[in-house]
Amino acid sequence: MKNIALYGAGWVHNMGNSFIQIGSKLALEKAVPEANVHIVDGNPFELPTPAGMKVLSKFGGLPGLGLLRKFEEHHHNNAHEKEVKLADLADIDAVVLSGVWLSTKYLVAHKKNFLALKERGIPLIFSGAGGTHYNQQEFDEVTELIQEIEPFAIISRDQKVCDAYTGVIPHIYAGMDVGFFVGESFSRPLPMAKKSTVYCFDRSAIPAELDVSDDAVVTHHAEVGLQYDTFDRGKVFVSEMAEDYLNLYANCDTVYSDRVHACVAALSFGNKARLIDKTPRAHLFDVLQAGSVREEVTQLSPEILEAKKAEHVDILSKVFEAVG
Repeated sequence: MKNIALYGAGWVHNMGNSFIQIGSKLALEKAVPEANVHIVDGNPFELPTPAGMKVLSKFGGLPGLGLLRKFEEHHHNNAHEKEVKLADLADIDAVVLSGVWLSTKYLVAHKKNFLALKERGIPLIFSGAGGTHYNQQEFDEVTELIQEIEPFAIISRDQKVCDAYTGVIPHIYAGMDVGFFVGESFSRPLPMAKKSTVYCFDRSAIPAELDVSDDAVVTHHAEVGLQYDTFDRGKVFVSEMAEDYLNLYANCDTVYSDRVHACVAALSFGNKARLIDKTPRAHLFDVLQAGSVREEVTQLSPEILEAKKAEHVDILSKVFEAVG
């Protein structure tokens, strides 16, 4: 095993993706120390669109003008046909996916790419993978797609995903969310003058019952597509750089958020967090006996965290040994 491509990107839409990918890289480096691990943009959903086509598509939303959207649709279809990715050009030995890849939307969108990897004999490995909806429809649809794509192994990030796909492929294991490795990966953060309370809300407005002081820091993980205006409370923090967020979460006291991985990052550094969201993706906290994060401010047991990380690395190591 010389070169492993870790599919990444999606940071401008959700900075939490960067924490997953940075953590996954460290887990791989610990499990397969002889390999070079490269984070690459796997297959972007959105390709650049000429401004004129966007204007036409906007007018295409008006009654009777729907044909104007065809120009952008044709452009996108043509662009994706001609698109080439780094993983298509590179000499790689395996591809690793971490995060919500076990979702119908993402597997369908990338199926052509995954089948091309299969044709090239490049093993596809899910490390710290989860779904989106956690309902039977998603489990059934993803099962069908997995059987077609035939990944070499799935290491889940929660027990529900492991249970749903046990028996679908030979190599499936219960692991953890690899975002929890980010604290170890980013072990020397920039010191701050004092610890802040941080509020990160992108899916909804900051709940009225939370007392956001003037000194509190309000972050956003969505560089684009922000749905709520929360720039009127606390000190607002937005950045293009994952390191900026990690410096902040490493030095915070408590994070209150509707973003799962804002909480994951804070907890990985030994700080406190409270998740205020009903997302089923929060099952990943149960693996670390931290399911209470959905009801109250919570802090991880360092012993449990280190044990689970060691277990995940051991599973990864055995998977790559089996790949050969």
